[in-house]
Amino acid sequence: EIADEQILKNFPSSVRRKLLRRLYFPSLSQTSLMDGVREQFVDDFLVTCSVEIFSPGEEVLTRGTIASHLYLLVGGTVRISPDFDGSSSSDELEEERILEEGEFINETGFFTDTPQADTIRTKTVCKMLTISRSSYKLLAEDHPGSVSKILENLLKKIEGQATKAHGMEPTVRLSKRMEILKAGSAYDVTAFDQSESKEFKEAKALYQIDQSLTEVKDLIKMHMNKLKDDHTTRFLFAASRGDVSTISVMCEHGFDANSADYDFRTALMVSAMKGNTAAVQKILEFGGDPNLVDVHGTSALYEAARNGHEDTMNILLEHGAKLCMSEGKSASTLCQAVFDGDVLTLRRLLRAKINPDAGDYDKRTAAHIAAAEGNTAAMKVLVEFGANLEVRDRWNNSLMDEANSVKAGNLIAYLKSLEK
Repeated sequence: EIADEQILKNFPSSVRRKLLRRLYFPSLSQTSLMDGVREQFVDDFLVTCSVEIFSPGEEVLTRGTIASHLYLLVGGTVRISPDFDGSSSSDELEEERILEEGEFINETGFFTDTPQADTIRTKTVCKMLTISRSSYKLLAEDHPGSVSKILENLLKKIEGQATKAHGMEPTVRLSKRMEILKAGSAYDVTAFDQSESKEFKEAKALYQIDQSLTEVKDLIKMHMNKLKDDHTTRFLFAASRGDVSTISVMCEHGFDANSADYDFRTALMVSAMKGNTAAVQKILEFGGDPNLVDVHGTSALYEAARNGHEDTMNILLEHGAKLCMSEGKSASTLCQAVFDGDVLTLRRLLRAKINPDAGDYDKRTAAHIAAAEGNTAAMKVLVEFGANLEVRDRWNNSLMDEANSVKAGNLIAYLKSLEK
């Protein structure tokens, strides 16, 4: 029999795509793994696959090996050997199973990089779509949302198997089995004859199954978290470089523009810090929240302001960005800018709508620092943005008191001119 792949490889890629879609798209899109996955990903996944034919009785996967390919059965049937081989009670519960077409046959091992749990042999002539791990990883880079959805679907499938396995909720089944196991163990050695109790053997085997399913669920969750971390790192690097193309591709394929690293820093914060205005604009278009803060309380607007990126600030302000600072941090930030004589940063912070009258624990404001430093330029900027000139600190010192203490003649004259 001539395999489809031998024929398809002779066609141009555009024709091959159309033929594969017509022949196998329904089978692939209707699998539980592809539920809710974007059609574009399913289409690209299909084109990346090869079509293979297997003879009856051929061993496709061997238990204990790590599969390098994912297999979707699109024609024929396969046999799946028991999961357990250590005890007769387990084997009695896990009899040989048959899979019909329209099912992936090794999704758990493939997506979790773990050894194959079953040996799988063909029962009839079988046709399968296969994709290598390396090809899938390349595909996954451009479809972060879809590959995350696939893992979610796999987790849901495993949880469904745990729930339906024996007609009870997992916690109920587990508690009943533990009662039996305890009764047949050192807890109560007289309650059961372990060598003869079929119920005890079944409970032990079912408990092992539950443990295996729990381990699989934990593995899937671990891979979901790792995948998210990898995609987040890539997204933040793109934001840092101003790589608008990568940002667009990832977001168009379902990646969350607000994903953050371990410090809760988002791509918007990183691109604002670097002044990558185009990247900031693109992230905002894809729903980036300008008012998130990292573990240090830093927002995207503050990153743009303190690093001198006026254009980036303008875009963020147009999208409702705020500094999101507490009064204490606002006061220390303003006071530091005045103390450093950094009038440009002071102006940018005030443009970003920081509270000009924010006071520290001593109720001292940026205006107090400007007066104490004799910094007339800073005082004029504060006045321009509506700073309160009647403010007093905890010792009841006014701005004029501070200016007089350092004999700042120009500043004293300026303050007096404002009183007229």
